[in-house]
Amino acid sequence: MMGKPGGAIITCAVPEGNELLPPAFDMGQKAIMFYMMEEGMEFAGAARVDGNVPCIKCGQDTECKISGLPMLYGKDATPESVGVNIFEEQPQSIEDVKSLGRKIGQMLRDKNV
Repeated sequence: MMGKPGGAIITCAVPEGNELLPPAFDMGQKAIMFYMMEEGMEFAGAARVDGNVPCIKCGQDTECKISGLPMLYGKDATPESVGVNIFEEQPQSIEDVKSLGRKIGQMLRDKNV
């Protein structure tokens, strides 16, 4: 993989900008970036896609003692109040993914790979 460009598309259920929770997207991005560095790859960047915790579809929200919803969205959060994040309904994520793909493509063309 030495010398090859690469990127990361990271799905993250932690809402962006929530200062009270771990920066899961940043942590994932850095883990992938450092792996690529160790392999001698060129990290082109990362794109974020808002994801979901399994609690959204489980159906046990009123009974579950370990639901991620209260931690992520507050003690009164329910699947209905939170909703489901769908990639196709995230125009910024779609553009970021396309942009990352174009960047990797250009890096490959520049290397004549």
